[in-house]
Amino acid sequence: MDLASIAGLEAEWLTRPQAGRSGDAECYGWEPYSLAEFARLLDLAVPRVPVASFLGVGCGIGTKCLLAASRGLAVEGVERLPVLAAVARGLGVTVHEADARTWDGYGNYGIVYVNCPLKDEDAEAVLEARIRSLMAPGAVLISVNDCGAPPGWDAVADERDAFRGVYVKPGG
Repeated sequence: MDLASIAGLEAEWLTRPQAGRSGDAECYGWEPYSLAEFARLLDLAVPRVPVASFLGVGCGIGTKCLLAASRGLAVEGVERLPVLAAVARGLGVTVHEADARTWDGYGNYGIVYVNCPLKDEDAEAVLEARIRSLMAPGAVLISVNDCGAPPGWDAVADERDAFRGVYVKPGG
């Protein structure tokens, strides 16, 4: 599936009523981020990965996973909201229906993508720190938030002023 087709899926989803997508007071449930910007960050990450696999944290309907699959990566997502997980599965994405804050499978992927799945900045920092601690050495984090570069990680692209970056975990 190409970028235009995936963007069309995302645009169609965003026009739907909000019911069933917001989840609860703690989670956005759907936080769009430009597919073109994501593709640029993904293209920086792919050459660095030791394992050609991708995890979308809070994957929503799976559009970022579909784009990663178009780059030849094996893709999976973690999504806590059943309505979003069902849409992603319908598009062919393998989804772990779980809360990202307690899920522990982050060490199985070459690239982990996180785009602010929580409303609270402190909770977001805790979640990202947990994810980083569980990622395998040499794995790549694509982060879209204001947490900045993890200490000691190689910054492939540190664009904190634009709330994004691509970072490689040391030791790989």
